[in-house]
Amino acid sequence: MAGKAEGSQDYIREIETHIDKTLEHSDIITKLTESMSEITEKNQNNIECIVENVNKINTSNQQTIEEFEYIRQNNELINEALQVINSVSEQTNLLALNASIEAARAGEAGKRFPVVAMEIRKLADQSNASAQNITDILNKMGEGTNQSLKAINLTQTNIFDTLELLENTEKDFSQMYNCQNSVINEIIQSEKLIKKLEDDIQAIKSVMGQTLSEFEATSSEISDISNVLEELNKSFQAISDFAEDVQTSSNRLIEK
Repeated sequence: MAGKAEGSQDYIREIETHIDKTLEHSDIITKLTESMSEITEKNQNNIECIVENVNKINTSNQQTIEEFEYIRQNNELINEALQVINSVSEQTNLLALNASIEAARAGEAGKRFPVVAMEIRKLADQSNASAQNITDILNKMGEGTNQSLKAINLTQTNIFDTLELLENTEKDFSQMYNCQNSVINEIIQSEKLIKKLEDDIQAIKSVMGQTLSEFEATSSEISDISNVLEELNKSFQAISDFAEDVQTSSNRLIEK
């Protein structure tokens, strides 16, 4: 029975070794999971900052689009004003031509009118040329504005796609963070159960120690009893031998 008790103690010691190793691995996993959670949380915060910055860029692009639209509308107004200037220039040229014709009819009295008419025509031509130059510049600006608007609209579309991707990534990180926290909680609960098992094993060891001590004490008592019984057996044997000797002596006396 002592051998069985010692075997049980060896088995318990083996279980304790496995528990210690399990606790060590559990602690390592907990630390790794906590590190992953910290990294996940940091990445989640970074994504939130990126989303915020992209939203700012999107707002800025929207303002730029509105400003380009404002420029386009002003260009249209300027074009309308230039058309008026061109119309006035054409009418001025007609007036200058009419003035030249009337001066020719007036003869000597109107000889100064052609000079004035010529100057008016020059001013009209210059106004017309300037208006045409401005029109060309505005047309080029309008083309550039339209190209810029197309590029900004494309950028805005890409921003919307990026925002959607970032939001989905943020959700994934959030789910990962929650899962890792759940794993940490499960590990903590497992550690509690393992430690409770360790406490139970210590209690079993204590009980087994007491039982083994009692068993050893009982074994000692049994050994003492065996010794006493052996002495009694020897005494009985001596008595039996003595009785036989007495019987033999009695028989001899009777025979005589």
